[in-house]
Amino acid sequence: MQKPARCRRIAWLFAMMAIVQNGVRGAEIEEKKSVRGQGTILLLDEDNFTEAVQEHSDLLVLFYAPWCSVSRGFLKDFIKAAAILQREKSSPVAAATVNMREEKRLVGRFTLPNFPIIRFYHNGKATRYPGGRGVKNLVKWVHSQQEKASKTRTE
Repeated sequence: MQKPARCRRIAWLFAMMAIVQNGVRGAEIEEKKSVRGQGTILLLDEDNFTEAVQEHSDLLVLFYAPWCSVSRGFLKDFIKAAAILQREKSSPVAAATVNMREEKRLVGRFTLPNFPIIRFYHNGKATRYPGGRGVKNLVKWVHSQQEKASKTRTE
């Protein structure tokens, strides 16, 4: 069994490899547990999750297991999609991850039957991503969620 610190390093390594390998600029994994910053992927835990959801009107969260190959693969797409969504001037989206292995108390607050799971929080209301892997699919879905929210506001 791997130790939590080693799992965190492995997840961080995969994220950094994805950034370097795919030339994604502007997205970096924050090592400290913070909910501040532009062009970052926030690391959420029991202490800062609620604050992050309240602070960011649009927040995309990946719940993942670092030992899971599907989670690691999805993390690469998530990093690329986050970089695209954060660069948008009209409605930037904050991005965050939750390590399901390390944050068991936080994960216990939700119904998360499997992993990876992506949820989009708009003004605190969560919607689960129903699609498959792929940067374009994820970005398109987030845009559709933002569009639904803007239509709701104007009606």
